[in-house]
Amino acid sequence: VLDAIHTVLDGGVYFSPDMKQRVLLQVGESSDGEVPPDLTLLSNRELEVFQLIGRGRQTREIADSLNLSVKTIETYRGNIKAKLKLDTSTDLICRAVRWAVEQGLQ
Repeated sequence: VLDAIHTVLDGGVYFSPDMKQRVLLQVGESSDGEVPPDLTLLSNRELEVFQLIGRGRQTREIADSLNLSVKTIETYRGNIKAKLKLDTSTDLICRAVRWAVEQGLQ
């Protein structure tokens, strides 16, 4: 419970191990043949943040590892969502995880 609380307070989304497995299975099954938005729209830093999101890093962890503020990472997340035409943070996480799995980064 404390892990979940800390994750949410750090700006992340908490998934239990069981829910993570379900999300990953759904991500793998949800390819509807639609071509994903082009990741070349992202700047190098945005792509780096996107990759870290896909690897399951929380906003605070990303900020610390890149020596940036949480607010800056939140801005990058918003920019990534806009460029990739994603509506929610959950959409962003799912897309980033799918990409990371495709790239073998997990």
